[in-house]
Amino acid sequence: MEIDLIKFLNWLQERWYSKYTIVVLILVFSFILLGTFSGIDITKINKSEWIIFLIIILSTFIFWFLSTRLPRNSKGKVGFIVSIYTENKEQYKKLKSDFIDSLKEYINKGNFRHQFKFILYPDFYSKKIDNQEIAIKLLHKSRAHFMIYGRSRERQIKEKLILF
Repeated sequence: MEIDLIKFLNWLQERWYSKYTIVVLILVFSFILLGTFSGIDITKINKSEWIIFLIIILSTFIFWFLSTRLPRNSKGKVGFIVSIYTENKEQYKKLKSDFIDSLKEYINKGNFRHQFKFILYPDFYSKKIDNQEIAIKLLHKSRAHFMIYGRSRERQIKEKLILF
C-alpha cells in the first residue's frame, strides 16, 4: 500500500482544526511506532520503547491542542478580532492584503491611550460565526473587546466581478 505523503499533508492541513485529525494522527503515529519497535509482535516492545511511544503520542496531542485553541487577547491590551470567512485561499489573500492588513496598520498607527492586540481568527472559527450570539460568545472567550465578523463572497454577475 503506497501512501502519497503530499496528499496526506494537504488533507491534514485542510482538516487541522477538526477533532478527528488528532485521532488520525495518533493512529498513524501508533502504527508507525509500534511497527518500528516490534515488527508485528507487540510483546517484543520493551519498557523504554513504550515510554518513547507515550511521549510522542502525548507530545502530538499537546501540540495539536495548543495550535488549535481559540486565540486570546493579552492582559492589559484592547483586543480587536477580525473573523471573516472566505470561500477560497485566493480570495482570502486578497481580503488580507486589501482590508485586514490595512485595518491592522491603521489601528497600530493610531495614537490611542491603550495598546491594541490584533487577533485574526482562522477559517475554522470564522466559519462557525453566523450570528451575533456566537460572535459574542467567542469574543468573551478570546477576552477581546471588538470584533468584525462576516463572510466574503465573489460572484460573476453580468460579466462583472462583484464582492459581497
